[in-house]
Amino acid sequence: MPGLFFLVIICVIWSFQVFDVVYVMTNGGPGYSTTMLVTYAYDEGFGPSRNFGYGATVGLVLLVITLAITAVQLRVSRRQEA
Repeated sequence: MPGLFFLVIICVIWSFQVFDVVYVMTNGGPGYSTTMLVTYAYDEGFGPSRNFGYGATVGLVLLVITLAITAVQLRVSRRQEA
């Protein structure tokens, strides 16, 4: 079970880090169809609008989502062990 918990958390974190492939290949795609949360934060923070505060806020929301998924996974893992 500890191995499964570790794998789930690492895969969730890795899925939020898919930036380079999306940005280089499609730059958000036609009509923003391949825009991910990370590419959206980058475009808001460092794009033409240079809205650093909004980009940082999107990054914090990404952190909160990751922490929430980790907490849920930890709770489920502890419940199954008992």
